[in-house]
Amino acid sequence: MSDTRIINISKITANDCYEISKSFEEQQWQKPIEQYIQYMDNQNNGLIDVLLAKDNNKFAGYCIIQWKSEYTFFYKNDIPEIKDLNVLKKYQRKGIATALMEEAERRIFYKSNLCGLQVGLTNDYGKAHQLYIKRGYVPDGNGLIYKNINVKYNERVVVDGNIVTSRSAGTAIDFALEIISQLLGSKKSKEIKDEIVYSKK
Repeated sequence: MSDTRIINISKITANDCYEISKSFEEQQWQKPIEQYIQYMDNQNNGLIDVLLAKDNNKFAGYCIIQWKSEYTFFYKNDIPEIKDLNVLKKYQRKGIATALMEEAERRIFYKSNLCGLQVGLTNDYGKAHQLYIKRGYVPDGNGLIYKNINVKYNERVVVDGNIVTSRSAGTAIDFALEIISQLLGSKKSKEIKDEIVYSKK
């Protein structure tokens, strides 16, 4: 009996959306079918390419080429971006991610001399770090970026969309003032700040 594995890479089609969503659901990763239908629309409009990997005709993972990156540095320098690289757990460390990266890079280098990507820094991205370093990716020199904003050293309070977070009880006043600023405006926040005894070290 042959143990030959055949990995095929192709662009997503409408028939793939349910299988992808169901496959991730089975490993408790919530990726609704609507997400992939939207990817299909974006692909049809030329904004992205969604590359699927199939191992012996079974869905194994995917990645996206975004031709116009939302990251300012890539956008200004016309650098396409590889993003959202996902491989099912049972197919990890079996060459799927490498096959996806190779095909994405091949398509990008046909149009551009450079290829970019963004990656998280927490330990659950460790495998991705190792893969990207092996493939020759290096930092762009712009430091740590989150949603196109440079992350500041010792940031005490972070506003992310509708969510405000802070580091610890020691930042409670900063946290409260930011909440007031979001709800009532910066002027009101400053008025309250000026009325309390407040020392920021």
